[in-house]
Amino acid sequence: MTLDTDRLAELVAQKRQLLQSVQELVVRQEEMVERNEMTALLEALTVKQKLLDQLQAVERCLAPFREQDPAARSWRTEQLREQTAAHLETCQHLLADILQREKRCEAALLQRREETAAQLRNLCTSGQMLAAYRTAEAYPQNHLDLVSGE
Repeated sequence: MTLDTDRLAELVAQKRQLLQSVQELVVRQEEMVERNEMTALLEALTVKQKLLDQLQAVERCLAPFREQDPAARSWRTEQLREQTAAHLETCQHLLADILQREKRCEAALLQRREETAAQLRNLCTSGQMLAAYRTAEAYPQNHLDLVSGE
């Protein structure tokens, strides 16, 4: 059982480290969104996806421990148990922060998308108006047509 808790402690430490890396990346992601650096943002999202894949692998390894009674676990040292508990608490805080930042990024990107759509609509309308003026100039209204016989 002690080996199990050593493995649990190792997995929880890995999870904390991966979540810290994701959080750092999401902080940079927020900055990229703010500065409208879409190419860099896409590159960061690729890196983040790799981290999330690693995090999922750790979560799969942690799954059997969720079925165990935490009080029945035998720890090598009390310090290791306390450290693992602290790492789990840190993981919860990191995850909450990541989710909050992700929501802000999503909202900012949606706002930027709406602004871009509005600009495109205005551009399209401006283009249509310009085309209408050009068409109107092709057929001047203030000239007498002497050829048509009317």
